[in-house]
Amino acid sequence: MRLSRVLDLPDRDAAEVDSASMTALVLRTNTLLLGVRIRKMEMVVPGGRGLYAPPEGSAGEHPMVAGFLTLPERPELTITLLHPEALTARLNLLRYLESEDS
Repeated sequence: MRLSRVLDLPDRDAAEVDSASMTALVLRTNTLLLGVRIRKMEMVVPGGRGLYAPPEGSAGEHPMVAGFLTLPERPELTITLLHPEALTARLNLLRYLESEDS
């Protein structure tokens, strides 16, 4: 499934995806397992690491954004955190789509 569809974002050009290799982010809940294609997996951050910053609440911020995480050893990298409940609700809305719709 396209990540843009899961997150209800404008769709990006499918040509950006390299068909020779695929990287997927696996999203899992108690009742659902879904792989979404991503361009690059930077790193996995264990819980409790990094500095959390809440979203600024601007009208332009996506409602699924829960905040941002920065790591002292990688100050150039900002990680977007998603609301797990909002993500689960969105996945539940999409779970019965036919594969050609995704």
